[in-house]
Amino acid sequence: MPRYALFAFTICFLTLIPIIRAVPTFDKVDCPNATNATVSTYAQNSTYQTNLNTLLSALSSHSTVSSGFYKSDVGTIQPDVAYGFFLCRGDVSAAVCEDCVGFASRDVVARCPTLKRVTIWYDECMLRYSNRTIFFNVEEETAFYSWNGDNVTNVTRFNEVFPEPPHHIILSVHLRRLAPLLETPPPPSPGAFSLEILQNFIGKFTSLNN
Repeated sequence: MPRYALFAFTICFLTLIPIIRAVPTFDKVDCPNATNATVSTYAQNSTYQTNLNTLLSALSSHSTVSSGFYKSDVGTIQPDVAYGFFLCRGDVSAAVCEDCVGFASRDVVARCPTLKRVTIWYDECMLRYSNRTIFFNVEEETAFYSWNGDNVTNVTRFNEVFPEPPHHIILSVHLRRLAPLLETPPPPSPGAFSLEILQNFIGKFTSLNN
C-alpha cells in the first residue's frame, strides 16, 4: 500500500474511534411523579423544551470552569424560562468535572423526561434545573446525603490530619473554589472555616442577585 494511502487510511480509522469518557457514579435523582397534579411537565417540541436543551448545552460547554460551578438561565417569558446550574465536587479535576456534567446533561432528561424540575446527583457532581428561579434560594427538601461506610483505623492520626469537623472542611473546599467567581478572598487554608467567612460569601451571593 502506498505511503500516502496508508496515512489516509490511518486518519480515517482514527476518526471512527469514539472518545472514551468516564461514566460518573450515579447516586440519586429527584424525579417527581409526573402523574401528580402539582408536578410541572412540558410537552415535546414546546418552548420550555427548547430552552431546556439550550440550557443543558450551555452547562455542558462551561463544565471546565475552574470554580467547578456554573449557573445560567434561558428564556424571557414565564413559565418557559429554564434555570439551571451544576456543582462539581471540590476535589475532582477539571476533566472529571467536564465528564460528569456532560454525562449528567444527557442522563437527567433520559431519567426524567418531560419534567420541568429535576435534580441529579453523582459522586463527582450534581446538576439541577427548574422552570422557576433556583438561584440564591434555600430549599431543604431538595437534598441528598451520602456517608462513607469505612472505619477510621487510626483515630489519633485522623484527628491530626483533620482537626476541623469534616463538614467544615468540605464547605471550605467549595468556598475556595467559588472565591474567584465571587471576587472574594478564599479561606486561608482548606480546613479553615468560620461564621464570618460564610457570612461574607452569603453577602456576595445576595449582592449578585440584587
